[in-house]
Amino acid sequence: MKKFTIYVFGLIAFTCYLLAQDVPDRFPEPWNREENYRMKVTARVIDENRQPLAHAPIKIKIHNVNDYKDEYNDMNGLTNAKGEFSAEGIGRGLAKIEVQLKDYYPSEKTVTCYQGTAEQIRAEGKYLPWNPVVDVMVKKVMKPIPMLVRLAWGGCKSWITPEQKQMGMELKWDLIEGDWVKPEGKGKCADLLVKFTTSRTDDKNHVANLEIRMANPDDGLIVLQELPGEESHLKFPRIAPNIGYELKSLTFRQRSVNGVLSTIPTKIPKGYL
Repeated sequence: MKKFTIYVFGLIAFTCYLLAQDVPDRFPEPWNREENYRMKVTARVIDENRQPLAHAPIKIKIHNVNDYKDEYNDMNGLTNAKGEFSAEGIGRGLAKIEVQLKDYYPSEKTVTCYQGTAEQIRAEGKYLPWNPVVDVMVKKVMKPIPMLVRLAWGGCKSWITPEQKQMGMELKWDLIEGDWVKPEGKGKCADLLVKFTTSRTDDKNHVANLEIRMANPDDGLIVLQELPGEESHLKFPRIAPNIGYELKSLTFRQRSVNGVLSTIPTKIPKGYL
């Protein structure tokens, strides 16, 4: 049985419709200057046992489009004995934390400080909460992960036609080749059976369904729930389990009623193994 990680933001080209809107250009100076105030944030770098890591290289970037070409005021340093590093500056109440430590996967986390009303923020002259302590978990690089990754839309060499979607044809997907099995694509061996069905009344009212089944009796999926330390670039378990692949099918639906989009299931797991 082949082992893959399947990302569930679309899976295999499950994009029904994109809603676009015009965004006006920024006004010329001085109208485009944002209303900025002081903010302070402390990052605490911890390992997977939640122990602080001292002397870890860290960067805190405070969002400021007024004074910096890249829109961020970057402050670099090392964590102290408690694993902490603080940054203070003028910005828009948003900061990005980046940690790149040798022998660990990189971690990135975004922090927002917008507590209270705009009037309260103006009166204080700073964003609240003031100086929140934010844990940033880093995960050690251990055993390399032998894994094949296929982007749902980027890895696909061939696309099914609107007629095939309307007919609800069940197509075969080859995980190794990242394409439909012949004649729809260049795939050779079926790993997944995929069925698209769509119905459309107009631009604001439509339904799209995606059904995925395992093509082989011994294959299956394991639901991957939320993992601690989501900010780490390591998103999945280091070693895939040998048992527990019991989920045999998945069904997703996207529906638009009078222009209001909804998705079933409403909360999709982090992924599947």
